[in-house]
Amino acid sequence: MKTQESALTGLMLRVARLMADGVERSTEEVAIALDMEVTAAGAALRKLSREGAGQMLHVERITGNHGKRIYANGPGKNAGRKTSRTKPRFRESSSKALSGDLLPAAFRETGRALDAMMRVGRATQREVT
Repeated sequence: MKTQESALTGLMLRVARLMADGVERSTEEVAIALDMEVTAAGAALRKLSREGAGQMLHVERITGNHGKRIYANGPGKNAGRKTSRTKPRFRESSSKALSGDLLPAAFRETGRALDAMMRVGRATQREVT
């Protein structure tokens, strides 16, 4: 019975042989070409593209909204993540609205609404009992 490490080595060898033709491929394309699970192909590609000694593949580019990695044969610098993930989530105007006097006023209004809901709940509970 193969150990997990030797099984991964076998997968890595299959992936390296496939990628030796020089065609750029995504994880899904490698999995389909070698008739294997996407997770197994991804693990082999990550290990083969790890920068340093023994690097056989590299991430050529990252595409799409979900950061799909496209792998290429040969050592090289792996492409970094997209910078769009670091954009601020709030516009400047909405962050100003949450600061200052508006925020305590919103808390007061929320507190009043919760008190009113609790009073309604108690009143109906008293009427039932």
